[in-house]
Amino acid sequence: MTNSTPEPEPTEEPSPEAQTPTPTPASDTSEGEVTTPAEAESPEDADPSEVPDTEELQEPSTEKDPGEEPKAPKREEPEPDHEAVGIGVVDTEEPQAG
Repeated sequence: MTNSTPEPEPTEEPSPEAQTPTPTPASDTSEGEVTTPAEAESPEDADPSEVPDTEELQEPSTEKDPGEEPKAPKREEPEPDHEAVGIGVVDTEEPQAG
């Protein structure tokens, strides 16, 4: 039995698109090291300038007094003359088949 599919010819070097790029560092990593301040074991041991005040920790209240609540606008139109049933609407003036 013969193989009708020709074998690809081996190339000596891959094309530039097939080569994997070599990553290079974007900047010198020896400079600009990030350091973090030492953490306190407990809030009592922390630096007073690092501890937030109680007022800073409190969230504003969203509850409104009865006089501050928004009121719905008054409708100038009468209520619609239909009754919602399920997702359809059935007029109330027509007799319903049942």
